[in-house]
Amino acid sequence: MERMPAYRLRHASRLRNDVPSMYDVLKEGAAGLGGPMATEAIKNWITPSRLAVVLERIDDRRIVGVSLSRYPTTGLCYHCVFAVYKDVRGQGLGGAMIAGILRYLAVPGRHQAHKWFASYPSYNTDVDALYIATGWVHEGTLRHHTKNKTDLIVRAFHLPEMSIPAFWHETHPEAHVVDWRPLLTTRPAGDRQATILDTPEVRPDQGRDGDVW
Repeated sequence: MERMPAYRLRHASRLRNDVPSMYDVLKEGAAGLGGPMATEAIKNWITPSRLAVVLERIDDRRIVGVSLSRYPTTGLCYHCVFAVYKDVRGQGLGGAMIAGILRYLAVPGRHQAHKWFASYPSYNTDVDALYIATGWVHEGTLRHHTKNKTDLIVRAFHLPEMSIPAFWHETHPEAHVVDWRPLLTTRPAGDRQATILDTPEVRPDQGRDGDVW
């Protein structure tokens, strides 16, 4: 029997409970975020021209992960901020978020991209390992690229040239099932509950590793 999703990805909204919850995740997991204007900055980020995704636990609707990306130009998506609560790390949720968003970026529409890329400090070995595990390629290192002269690693995932990672829970049996399909909904945030899908998932690739759809 197929396991039911324990988490889901969905677009961030401007609902009152969302922004403070997103701030709490980012404050704990993203260095340098803080201050009285942080929640206002998150509100300003949530626009159709950017991609703000949250990881939500289905049973209590707790937001435990946040991913923020922007589009420097059409088809080019820059992964700016990524964080998961410390108390749920080690459960495969980070990889599931990346894999799910990649599937969404491949779907024709407003957020479709041919490349998703990121830059981050070289000392952030956990993030580097996550990108490597999900198939991102190393595109270079920016030497002394911060005020503290920190090197930045640049990695990218090229769609559709590269194989999208398989459904994470199928290649990592210990991981929770994360449903990415709510990202496909165009319903307003007020209809959030309607994005929970109870019917069996119809998957073009059936979750086989290496398949592209």
